[in-house]
Amino acid sequence: MKNKCNITSIKKPNSSNKTKDQCEMRNILNTHFATTGERLAKSIPATDELFSSYLKCPVRDSFFFNAVTANEIVDQIGIIPENKTYGLYSCPIFLLKLSKCIISPILASIINTSIEHGIFLSKLKIAKIVPIFKSGDPTDPDNYRPISLLSIFNRIFEKVMYTRLIDFIDKNNILFTGQYGFRKNFSTQHALIDIVDRIHKNMDKGEVTCGVFIDLKKAFDTVNHSILLKKLYHYGIRVKALRKENQDLKNQVEQLSKEFKNLSVKIASESNRPTREVEQDRSIQFLSDKYDDFLLSNATIKKELDRLTHRLNEITNNAQRIEKALDDIEAYSYQYNLKVIGVPEISGGESALDTANLCLKLFTKMGANTSINDIDIAHRVPIRNSNVNKPKPIVCKFTRRLAKDALMQVRNEARKIKPSQLGFNIELDEQCDVIRVFEHLTPKAQSLLFEAKKFQSAHNYSYCWAKSNSVYLRQRDGSRAIKIVELDDLKKLSEGSSNTY
Repeated sequence: MKNKCNITSIKKPNSSNKTKDQCEMRNILNTHFATTGERLAKSIPATDELFSSYLKCPVRDSFFFNAVTANEIVDQIGIIPENKTYGLYSCPIFLLKLSKCIISPILASIINTSIEHGIFLSKLKIAKIVPIFKSGDPTDPDNYRPISLLSIFNRIFEKVMYTRLIDFIDKNNILFTGQYGFRKNFSTQHALIDIVDRIHKNMDKGEVTCGVFIDLKKAFDTVNHSILLKKLYHYGIRVKALRKENQDLKNQVEQLSKEFKNLSVKIASESNRPTREVEQDRSIQFLSDKYDDFLLSNATIKKELDRLTHRLNEITNNAQRIEKALDDIEAYSYQYNLKVIGVPEISGGESALDTANLCLKLFTKMGANTSINDIDIAHRVPIRNSNVNKPKPIVCKFTRRLAKDALMQVRNEARKIKPSQLGFNIELDEQCDVIRVFEHLTPKAQSLLFEAKKFQSAHNYSYCWAKSNSVYLRQRDGSRAIKIVELDDLKKLSEGSSNTY
């Protein structure tokens, strides 16, 4: 370990005492850095969830390592910066560049042999550690960040492996599309652009955006290597394991075939029966044994299926809770909105300000005490049937809930307003439909209202309406209003059960 920060003293482990001895300080910091990951990993709460439950379908293709060539090593050495810092078991960069044509075939052979046998050179794992002070108490080891300087030959090894791995990963689309770090042609700026774009789209839809940001402490140090290797295998990085597995399977098949043949010949000679007939009998016995194995395997699969079913039920329940929360958020964002239909569009292009002024004129004619400051934004929305020659509906968002509620009290007055009273040609009074004002419902509430109206017609209910993104039914004058939360409520209502207020 190299003291880069000119550390004068450091705290001893589990003690308030400090030491100024350079050798002891190096050992304290080295032990601290080497055990941080293990200590943090032990503090992570255990979970009953298996990491494999989060993995989707495995990658069918397997990664195979193409042999490294001397020319490739020459190219890698050529792009190493002259001022590149190097660790142990290295040589100066300028000397490496001078001898690259001589040393490249040797390095290529070493790397290929290492990959073929699945062994990474132990000396290339040794790093020179430089402690970098972050902030806080300079005597506290926790306030230092280790910088590892590895051998320059390790860098060459990593680069040739990286180029092959990233080609395989990109070809099989393994990386998540939303990952922007450590990828070619991507940066953290792309992540910010993506987030801002999503927020803008949600704002256009009148939706609320919330974000959760997580910073994992010592994430690299706490990686479980056993899980990492299994996940690599899942994603197709299984060269050495696959080669060994195939060879073991081949050896077992050859051994079983040999034993089967010898046993058949022995039985045939002792029973004076043809070898072919004995082999047929043994094959039936073989299938019988395999059937017993199948029954045992089937029981194991059933147990696993039960576990997965239980897990699926948990996920379904969580998804339903999340869906309910999202519905509540969406309903909250809609509670300031009104929907106006039947108001003609201004010819020659209608701006958002024009639409807001039209709404203000309409609301004033209706007798509502509304000002332009009460309107946050007003805009036209597309008609579902584009072939219908009607003006696009207006969605008007208020800055105050009270202003919107006051307008809803006089919403029926909108039917009496003619386009000419809003500044349009008097001829439109006969051509346009009646102007109407409604609650602006979420898509889910709109669908529920549509089904409730069908239920109203089929069961002779007198009233069906929506208020604050909730749907209600009333059978007759004087009876209680029935709140419809979901489609099942309509089914229960037909069976005589209702939720009234």
